[in-house]
Amino acid sequence: YSSKARRTFANRAAERFGLDARLIEEQLEDLVERLELFQPLEPDQPPPAPEMSDEEREEALAYLRRPDLVQAILADMETLGAVGEEEAKLLAFLVGVSRKLARPLSGILLSGSGAGKSSVAELVEALTPPEEVVFYSRISATVLYYQPADFLRHKLLMLEERAGGEAADYSIRTLQSKRRLTLCVTVKDPQTGEMKPRTYEVEGPIAYLETTTNPYLNPENSSRCFEIPLDESAEQTRRIHNHQRAMRGQLERLARRVRSEALCKKHHNAQRLLEPMEVWIPYADRLRFPDRLLRNRRDHERFLCLIEAVAFLHQKQRAIHDLGEGLRCVEATVADYALAHRLAQKVLDVAVDERSRWGRFLCEWLEGQLNGDSRSDRVWTRRELR
Repeated sequence: YSSKARRTFANRAAERFGLDARLIEEQLEDLVERLELFQPLEPDQPPPAPEMSDEEREEALAYLRRPDLVQAILADMETLGAVGEEEAKLLAFLVGVSRKLARPLSGILLSGSGAGKSSVAELVEALTPPEEVVFYSRISATVLYYQPADFLRHKLLMLEERAGGEAADYSIRTLQSKRRLTLCVTVKDPQTGEMKPRTYEVEGPIAYLETTTNPYLNPENSSRCFEIPLDESAEQTRRIHNHQRAMRGQLERLARRVRSEALCKKHHNAQRLLEPMEVWIPYADRLRFPDRLLRNRRDHERFLCLIEAVAFLHQKQRAIHDLGEGLRCVEATVADYALAHRLAQKVLDVAVDERSRWGRFLCEWLEGQLNGDSRSDRVWTRRELR
């Protein structure tokens, strides 16, 4: 593709084989024109969605219409190996489902090493259709700018660890807020050798999910994401141990684990049936939200988006309104608000708390000790508190 390189090659080949350099250069130009006729698939393009049979479609539709849909999703997650952590699992799942909305959600799974945050993230990835999720272990600072224009549009972008995406923090935050990336760079024209500007654009929006062990997050990141803490108590550890033994010691559970591929396929088909549409919250003007902190402006918007995600998940059993010109919207119910409130209450309280994770643990422990102690002069030494 370089004019200078073609000319150099033609001159050296002509000298070596006793040919006409001009003829060789003309043949190289003809080869370039022929190569430009080929339109190879982009290597990073996800696989196309497979065709669903009528039976698969009916099964997926019946699943979406279940009155106990949320409990069914949690039961499937437990079958796949994630026990407990109901709020965290469901919130992460809704982050993935929200990718089809105009304003998707973002989440950061936060816990100490070994608590199971990677397992929750892998579970969300397993239940999301492969063609609609993009997973990276590590990305460079500018790689997202050079993706095909619609490669990330309405996709779930996942990072294995926060450390693997620190270089691309700015581009990820821009996708979350602006829902578009624009990069202008200087490139050399291969024909003339002149330097010219070239613009790359990548369309969003994206849903975003990552994990981290670092409790001290960049405020620019945390204000755009739900910080989803995991249960690190001894009770949760016992639940995990009991589940691990049961999955190997009970024939029924062992059979369900073997059939996990079919379970994931059912979820893939169900999510493929969710049609992109707007969400109407008829009671939105009656909601109230804390306004003490500046970040509450973004927290309020994310809470409304969470209500939209819950209603969107239940669209097959909610009222659908025709707005004309091919536009439709699903109506959110008070039940959608109740679930969103339950899921968001804990994570938003943690987000606005000025104490560290261990500071909160210590305060809760002290409160528990005081409630069980009749003495009003109870004191602790620093050694005891440590």
